[in-house]
Amino acid sequence: MTDEALLKRLKDIKEWEKKAAVEKKEIIEQLLNRATFKDGCATGHLYGGNLHCTIQKKTTTTYNQDLLAIAMQKIGEVPFEAVFKREYKPRSKAALRNFFSTANDDQKKLIQDAMEEKEATPYVQLEPLDEVDHGS
Repeated sequence: MTDEALLKRLKDIKEWEKKAAVEKKEIIEQLLNRATFKDGCATGHLYGGNLHCTIQKKTTTTYNQDLLAIAMQKIGEVPFEAVFKREYKPRSKAALRNFFSTANDDQKKLIQDAMEEKEATPYVQLEPLDEVDHGS
């Protein structure tokens, strides 16, 4: 294959990938709306065409740095830094959960006010039905 042919093929593939990404996002949205989720569970399931689809809702959380700076002053540097790094994001989800389980309501509100949670791209896994134990 010539250089020109390789470059053209790469260009074609990149254009196809862009179109496919848009279509994939639309399909995932539809699957997310059609899947069955147990109450409070982020993982849902959908069956069809001899396939089992596992879909996980995901979110991303950002933290308002100005509000976290105020929270640190009010909560205290030592307990705050047990949960957050200097750039003011939690050291881990577990540390944040532990903080929320022991903090008073005012402390929790300070952190919650600084949090912004957004939906993220769900995780989707497809498997042939004959390879899936779906509790039948």
